[in-house]
Amino acid sequence: MAYQLLPSGVCFNCVAPGYTQKEAGTHQGVSNGGLHQAADLAPMKNLVTPNDVAAAVPFLLSRDTACITGQVIHVDAELDGLVVNGLALEAIPRAYPSS
Repeated sequence: MAYQLLPSGVCFNCVAPGYTQKEAGTHQGVSNGGLHQAADLAPMKNLVTPNDVAAAVPFLLSRDTACITGQVIHVDAELDGLVVNGLALEAIPRAYPSS
């Protein structure tokens, strides 16, 4: 799509959030213990917040990114797909186990 929109001057990018720390009481796909475990595994030792994800959007809308198109900006604290000491993220406890 980015290639198709390029002649019209439109840049096409997207933001891909990773495990995101949300407000208490909201839906989460990972248990609270799993969130702490994920933060411990993350190289940055924290989880992404909704504000971290939102901060990527004005960056992509700025004139400074006029030559960036067709990209996925991962806002994930380097957690997605991470394997540490053989422990894959799939091992992090989910709030709602898959059936």
